[in-house]
Formats: sequence, C-alpha cells, structure tokens
Amino acid sequence: RELLAARGAAPSLLKTLDACLTELNAVDSSEPEADVVITAPETLEPRLEAHTIGSRLTEKTPKGELKKLKRQVRKEHRGAVRELRRDAEFLRAERSRRKAGDRGSKQDER
Repeated sequence: RELLAARGAAPSLLKTLDACLTELNAVDSSEPEADVVITAPETLEPRLEAHTIGSRLTEKTPKGELKKLKRQVRKEHRGAVRELRRDAEFLRAERSRRKAGDRGSKQDER
C-alpha cells in the first residue's frame, strides 16, 4: 500500500486495496474449519501396489504364480533346444571324423 501511495496511485485504488486487506485480515484471524480435509493432488505416476514389484507380479497372486510357471517353462524349453543343438553338432563332428578315419585306412590298404 505504501509503495502504491508513494507512486501516486489513485485514491479510489487505495480505498479498494484497503477494503481487500481488511477482509483478508478478517478471514485470516478466523478459526480454520475442522471439516476441511486436505488431500494430496493426483499424480500421473502409476500406483505401486503391494503385490507388484516392477513389471513382474510376485508369486503371491494366482496371476503371478502362472506367469512364474510360464517363464520357467520357456526357460526350460530354450535350454532343451540348446542342448539338442549341441548334441547334433557333436554327432555331426563325430561322423565326419569317423569318415575321415575310414578314408585314411582305405587309402593305406591300396
């Protein structure tokens, strides 16, 4: 108010400002209402529930148990495919080694 008065503001503006300030002081001095509940604002972040950790569900829920079992089956399947591939590679190498050995012995007989 003093700043506006020093700058030469209109008297009507100063009267309006004084009225607003007195109303504001009256509201501030009154007791706060007990029925008002203050809540936090809504956020855009997802809620973290107790049954989720990251993107995977824990085993505590039926869905989580099912997901865990499916993951285990996929892992076992990949392991079995890898083992079969290694076995096939070993057998192929063994056959080619035997063929090379047979060719060598036939050439010795001649």
